[in-house]
Amino acid sequence: MSDQTLPYMKSITNLWNLLSLGEWNDEVIAAELVADCGVDAGNLTPADLEGLFKGEALVPWDDIAWSLNESMACYSAKKIPDREFGRAVVAACILAEAISRGHAHWELSFDYMVRLISRNLNKGDFEFRMAYFRYITSCIAN
Repeated sequence: MSDQTLPYMKSITNLWNLLSLGEWNDEVIAAELVADCGVDAGNLTPADLEGLFKGEALVPWDDIAWSLNESMACYSAKKIPDREFGRAVVAACILAEAISRGHAHWELSFDYMVRLISRNLNKGDFEFRMAYFRYITSCIAN
């Protein structure tokens, strides 16, 4: 990523790095996130998420919010493997960003975001959990 990286992407990649999941790769992570959404991805493509990661102007926030909210329901339902947990964290952060832009609703999504962490406490340390919650709550409108 360049020095022009969007502030939210710096935070998301920082969380990824705190989990020690290997090098961030826009293309791979975007494809995995869309695959995790399954049929709920609808019109969402990996290219849409890659565009989001790169700060492109035409981001389909409505499709992103719908798809990621649906995948958050699955992510937060049980303990999940490390790599999937990393993607779930990325999905939660992107969803929080979408909500802050007026797409989807905090009431349901925030519960998923909290359940994700509480069901997977063995992943990430206290520093990670605090960074995650700081990011999520920073997106909530005052």
